[in-house]
Amino acid sequence: MDKQFDNVKSLKNIVKTPLFVLVDGLSICNKKLNFNNLEVESVFNGRICFTGNRPNNLPWGNNEKCDLFNIFRKNLKELIIKLTERGFNYFYSGMAMGIDIIASEIVLELKDEGYNIFLECAIPCYNQTRGWAQVYLNRYNNILSRADRATYVSADDYYEGCYQKRNRYMVDSSDLVVAVNYKNMGGTKSTIDYAKKKNKDLILIASDFFN
Repeated sequence: MDKQFDNVKSLKNIVKTPLFVLVDGLSICNKKLNFNNLEVESVFNGRICFTGNRPNNLPWGNNEKCDLFNIFRKNLKELIIKLTERGFNYFYSGMAMGIDIIASEIVLELKDEGYNIFLECAIPCYNQTRGWAQVYLNRYNNILSRADRATYVSADDYYEGCYQKRNRYMVDSSDLVVAVNYKNMGGTKSTIDYAKKKNKDLILIASDFFN
């Protein structure tokens, strides 16, 4: 493993507060939980949305071949599996570059492995992929072709506020929000703030997870 990444934490170090499930550095209670006993209430047909930073605000950038990314992806997949075991079977993705695409690919991978789960792509506007590199455009189109549902939250081209409308749609539709917030800024921060305002349960993977 690259030396600078040898302190990457496992999602096994999770704490529970009355409202939020927080990972490592943002814990506000001292109770350490085993990942296999993650304190998320079991639900029937529970719904989850993902939010997270774009590649330029993630520690691996666009290098998804490095050890840090591989460890993170493995942990995120394990987390999603544990949540499906607690009755969460419907996932929303905002289809942005970065965490949204990564999480969507994991959900589809689990579907291929036999998990009875569903993916809805919440698309903010018709031209969301304008200016994207071809590699991300290919991943985006592959996800759309395999998703169970695609919802155009705004039936129009990009306009100021369409991404916020998409984020509110996902949070309002979900029982639980999974947020990867390496840099506390932009749409990810505003989505987390909105989830708190709406009293949603939140799994927050913050910058300390990567240190």
